Amino acid sequence: MAGGFQHRAKNRHRRGTCGGLLVIVALAAVFGGLCYWTGETEEAAHYVPPYERVDIRLLLDKKELTDADYALLFLQTGLARPGVEQLREECSRMEYHPGRHSGERDPGAGNQGTEDQGTGNQGEEDFWDSLLALQDRFFAEPEITCERDMFLVWSEWLVPGQEPAPSALLASRTEGWPVGHMTSGRCFPALQDGDILVSFSSHIFGWRSGHAGIVVDAAGGQTLEAIAVGHDSRICSLDSWAEYPSVAVLRLKGASREERAQVAAFAREYLVGIPYRVASFTWTVPEMPLPAEPAALEPSLLKEPAALEPSLLKEPAALEPFLPEAPAAPVRPLPLRIPAGTQCAHLVWAAYAHFGYDLDGDGGSVVTPADLFWSSQLEVVQVYGLDPARLKK
Repeated sequence: MAGGFQHRAKNRHRRGTCGGLLVIVALAAVFGGLCYWTGETEEAAHYVPPYERVDIRLLLDKKELTDADYALLFLQTGLARPGVEQLREECSRMEYHPGRHSGERDPGAGNQGTEDQGTGNQGEEDFWDSLLALQDRFFAEPEITCERDMFLVWSEWLVPGQEPAPSALLASRTEGWPVGHMTSGRCFPALQDGDILVSFSSHIFGWRSGHAGIVVDAAGGQTLEAIAVGHDSRICSLDSWAEYPSVAVLRLKGASREERAQVAAFAREYLVGIPYRVASFTWTVPEMPLPAEPAALEPSLLKEPAALEPSLLKEPAALEPFLPEAPAAPVRPLPLRIPAGTQCAHLVWAAYAHFGYDLDGDGGSVVTPADLFWSSQLEVVQVYGLDPARLKK
């Protein structure tokens, strides 16, 4: 009897020991898998084109670029057609000079820009110098460091002080501006207010969570971002985006420059100072009334019924949808949609959602930088450190 009890006790002890060893082995396997996954992810922090660098000077004398030319420039510089067209237009008006932010005028240009515009020589030189500088940076292999941002979140950064070697042609034609240091104005020469920046340079183990921001002042190099837990959304400098190993510049399709500027102005006015909240969903944005003085309302909406157009009084169904049923009651502007908490991609989404645009690429309740990147409503303006051949926009 006693022997049987001791035998069963030994079996339970052996099973307990084996179970503990299995748990340790399983945890070690999971940890090893996570380390391998993280290592593979960090190796893909930056894309350097494996294909041959082409001499884009072959396009130098072309007055009009073809679709094939734009495709070639995209593969060689990372600047897509919208960016190339904007850069060339601004250079032709002498509104852009390498080293300054997009749209920032040369203070010393004066009337000289008008004279150069007639010949187009200086503007074209600036245009091609900028493309050559982008090509130099696009094909360079930068040194990258990975640092911990917060618990389990790591971010990659370009090591400071790196200067891509300029091509011989570029070095011979850029005596008036610094060649080596790639400022944010030179890294992103075709930014506009309302443009969206997306980077995939942060990760949790092997999952690239990424980061996103919206340009609120392209000329001044300012963005609006939700950085991290414990920090409210705030205005940031564009310079930090020039330090990411991978960046994409996206732009709303089919909207005018003025409409996108309105989105940027709204974001700057109402979306600063919002607490960071990881659990921010697209369906948790409450509507808040926008205060407005009656005097600022459209005068025609405040008229008495007799003062309205006779045609509108014949049939109630003919009234415009935005007119009130009782004309005596003042019409309020559209309600604000200001989130109580936000995260980086959600902040960008909220800015455009106020104007009726849903930029969530998969239409879910959570929006991520990847959802913005793959949104069908956005087009690529520029990429750096990403494979342009794989983009389907």
